[in-house]
Amino acid sequence: MIRNIETKDLQRVCEIYNHFVLTTHASFETEPVPVEEMQRRMRDYTSDYPWLIYEENSEVIGFCYASKWRPRPAYRFTAEVTIYLDKGHLSKGIGMESGSCRTGDWRAIGKKCCNRIEDVELVRCT
Repeated sequence: MIRNIETKDLQRVCEIYNHFVLTTHASFETEPVPVEEMQRRMRDYTSDYPWLIYEENSEVIGFCYASKWRPRPAYRFTAEVTIYLDKGHLSKGIGMESGSCRTGDWRAIGKKCCNRIEDVELVRCT
C-alpha cells in the first residue's frame, strides 16, 4: 500500500535511510540522520511535494519523496525524486511495482509530485 507519510513513520524511515548512509555513498551523507532532522526534512519537503510511504502488512518497507532540484528560479519546475527501500526488500521489483519505473507512469507521478506544471519530461529510471 502507498500512502502519505505520517510523523509515526519517521523512526522507521530513519532506520531504512541510515542503513544507506552507513553502508553506501548514495545519500552523500556521512553521519546517521536523527529522527528530529528527518522530521524537519519531512516538514520542509511536504510543503511543496508529497512524501510517500510504501508498506506491506502494516510494515513500512520503503519511502519516496520529491524535493526541489536547485534553488535558482529557472529550476522552479524541476524536482528530484528519491526512493529508499529496506535492505531486506531490495531487488524484488517494489520500486517498479509502486509505479516509479513503469512505462507511462512517470508523467502521472511527476504531475502528482509537481502539480503546478503542465508537462513533465523525465529522462529515465536507473
